[in-house]
Amino acid sequence: MSLRTVRIASAAVLLTGVACVVSEIAFQRTKRGTYVSLFYMALFAITWIVGVVVFIRSVRKWRSWSAILGGLLFITAAVSYVAPVFGVKLRDRDFATHVAAMETTVAQLRQLPDSVLDTLRFEPVPPALRDVVYRVMTQRPRRGELSVFFFYGGMMLPPRHAVWLYTADSSATAETVRQGGWRIARPLRAHWFDVQD
Repeated sequence: MSLRTVRIASAAVLLTGVACVVSEIAFQRTKRGTYVSLFYMALFAITWIVGVVVFIRSVRKWRSWSAILGGLLFITAAVSYVAPVFGVKLRDRDFATHVAAMETTVAQLRQLPDSVLDTLRFEPVPPALRDVVYRVMTQRPRRGELSVFFFYGGMMLPPRHAVWLYTADSSATAETVRQGGWRIARPLRAHWFDVQD
């Protein structure tokens, strides 16, 4: 195993690790770029496995560069493991930044006539939310009950949706929201959930 091979493996692990971490953080934050994120994860996994092989084969001959490669393998694996958590934290920060505008929208929608809407109805996206929300929909399953869906991020492939959901039902829990057809439901604060199908 040549020193050049060890250096190339170190650079490849570092570059693909950074690309994987950045794409995963961006994906978890915005829920856009499913295939881009998967591509970088697969590329990183392949590069990481090759890096482990190079590390094992070169550890005796090139101790200092093998130590660098081993450190990069450990650090990139650890950081890529926590990247999704960091992306979710950024998404929660985005929610906190925009929740006042969303609550203003909910208050305006509450003033509309209280007719029962069994199906979802499209609402205009308020200008204050256009940088993060691409669709707003409402539903009134029962009188006095309002659900507002703020679709953020973008359409994913395969088709999936990421939504900040407001529900007037004060007894709603993540479990009851999941029973409404959402695969993932995470409470954000009273009446608010981060949901995905």
